[in-house]
Amino acid sequence: MNLEALSIIDKVSPIVIFKADKEGKCIYINQKWTEISGYSFEESIGDGWISAVHPEDKTRTLSGWKPKTASQVSITEYRIITKHGDIKWLVTRVAAEISENDQVIGYIGSATDITERKLAEHSLQASEEMNRKLVENSPNAIVIQELDTTIVFVNKRAIELLGARSEKEILGKSTKNFIHPDDQPGIAARFKQIVSTNQRGEPYTFRINGFRNNRFLGESIAVPFHWKEKKVVLLVIRDVTEERENLEKVADSEKRLKQFIQYAPVAVAMFDKNMNYVGCSHKWLKDWWKKEEEVSIDDVIGKNHYDLFSDVSNYWKKVHQRVLKGAYEVNEEDFFVDEKGKTHWLRWEARPWRRKDDDIGGVIIFTEFITERKKAENDLKVVADQLLESNQELQQFAYITSHNLRAPIVNLDTLLGFYDPKIGYNEDNAQVFDKIIKSVDQLKSSLNDLIQLVDIRETKSLRTREINFMDSLNQVLRAVETQINTGDTELTFNFDKAPSVTFEASVLESILQNLITNALKYRRAAPLHINLYSYNSEEYVVLKISDNGIGMDLDVVGTKLFGMYQRFNDTKEGKGLGLYIVKSQIESMGGKIEVESTPNEGSTFIIYFKKN
Repeated sequence: MNLEALSIIDKVSPIVIFKADKEGKCIYINQKWTEISGYSFEESIGDGWISAVHPEDKTRTLSGWKPKTASQVSITEYRIITKHGDIKWLVTRVAAEISENDQVIGYIGSATDITERKLAEHSLQASEEMNRKLVENSPNAIVIQELDTTIVFVNKRAIELLGARSEKEILGKSTKNFIHPDDQPGIAARFKQIVSTNQRGEPYTFRINGFRNNRFLGESIAVPFHWKEKKVVLLVIRDVTEERENLEKVADSEKRLKQFIQYAPVAVAMFDKNMNYVGCSHKWLKDWWKKEEEVSIDDVIGKNHYDLFSDVSNYWKKVHQRVLKGAYEVNEEDFFVDEKGKTHWLRWEARPWRRKDDDIGGVIIFTEFITERKKAENDLKVVADQLLESNQELQQFAYITSHNLRAPIVNLDTLLGFYDPKIGYNEDNAQVFDKIIKSVDQLKSSLNDLIQLVDIRETKSLRTREINFMDSLNQVLRAVETQINTGDTELTFNFDKAPSVTFEASVLESILQNLITNALKYRRAAPLHINLYSYNSEEYVVLKISDNGIGMDLDVVGTKLFGMYQRFNDTKEGKGLGLYIVKSQIESMGGKIEVESTPNEGSTFIIYFKKN
């Protein structure tokens, strides 16, 4: 075949075609070689093609590719390394070109890329080897039986489970020999169905009697297939005796736990990892189920908590997720506000529950409403604070009154020592007598203060009613009319937003009179303006009394402003009881008082009357 003919074949050939001279040097190779190897025609002619042969295959390939006679065709399989570094398999078929006198004058050959076939063969060999090792070393027993139940193959694990000395004790016997008599009918029916449908059977559990009293509970999967040109059934069997016992123990334990939870006198619920109910107490449903339709424990078992309670907040969902990761969550005082705006207090615990292998099985949640206890604690705290405040006031009151009473009594005792009843009324006795009268007046004033302060403590017991601010103001204005008229004073008021308050009339008048007379007393030279304004807030009726008097430096006065016998301006007469009385009267009725003031600008007293 000449090169022109080869060139024509080259255009249609799917394989490599080449021609070599009698020395074996390549004188022609087609384009297919370049596609496979990456080497060009110029790089491959002569001995160039040899550089592509894999080093491990080079000696074998070069020594055997040249046939010696016309009837001989050499076939060689070898690897090449392409110009890009890939490894490919080729099979080469070479025939000798013979002259008329039977001399070899050259060689003509073809090469086919068999890389995919070789890879498939290697993969199959590797797969078969892997399968063999898997079968031999499988932790499960593997048994192959023919359709008449004769055992034709067992692996090592099967020999161990059946208690045999070797596979010879098992091969040739029927699988029926090892199945408990009571389980044989079920196994036979299952085997018949598998063979007829030619489909894998579902896992099936039965009792197995092996050699030498070796008995266990086995779980088997049966798979029909062809092996050694026969239809057989593959059995994969595992010993589930201990597993079944453990499952039964766990099931029994969970059953007892569910019963304990169900009848627990507290609100407790048990969930799996997906927050599906495993169990809950009757108290749990009583505390948390608020829908109209009734629900029982059996109704919620297996249901998802988030589906049943669609309003579960992200706060609780995050708690659940932390617990499922092993956290223990507890809150001794938590609260939430229901759809009606009512606040509920509760304590709760959430912890993981674990299986025998210490794996987290889910969440247990315990809740207890403590709203009543919290209310009682708050009430007790209020009482304790009131007692503490009263005790502090009483201590201060006892100290001040004892001091105020002691001074006039000492004066009386001293003056009586100077008074001489024998000489009758003269100028000396008259002076002593005048001082005795002043001391008695001082003592009387202190006793009157004492009575007034004691009366304040009884304000809570007074009977309250709805009082009109305007009516109370008119009563006060009649009492201080002269003081208002003697100075340049303007008094304005606006009670439109809150015209009345539930209070005790005499106490309200006392508060208004104290604050208005204070404004009159501590006025500046400029015209005095007093304004009263009332309005409603959520919890209080609020009354503001403002003036443009001398004001106060609250940073200096501080908390002493409302103290007993506290005076901050010696140029004005007074005992320092007025604001103390006002504050005590307001607080005794559940209210409070605040003050805003700036020196030389004025003061504003803000009174909060507690609504009933």
